[in-house]
Amino acid sequence: MQTLKTIDGHEFLLDDDEASYIKSIVSTQNFINLSSGDMINTKSIARIGELDKIATWDGHPVSANRSYFYREGIRINMDADSVKGIEMTTDPKYLTMSKVKLLK
Repeated sequence: MQTLKTIDGHEFLLDDDEASYIKSIVSTQNFINLSSGDMINTKSIARIGELDKIATWDGHPVSANRSYFYREGIRINMDADSVKGIEMTTDPKYLTMSKVKLLK
């Protein structure tokens, strides 16, 4: 899975072959049509690449400075030993996104 992000912040979930194909045609075509009904100007594509990752500890998203997280609404401050347990996982926002296909 990969994402296509536009400069205005829209994001689309793609299969790897669809992403590779779009990368190969981006310099030769001005517009691409997606199965979602969106028509994208290829000049507005900011990035095509891997899914975003977020820092988590035991499944809970960690703050940007990696010093705390929330569990059941309670702020849990992390000590030096806890920081070692931080994992980078795929952002859960992709669980609710549908894959789109390029209409050829």
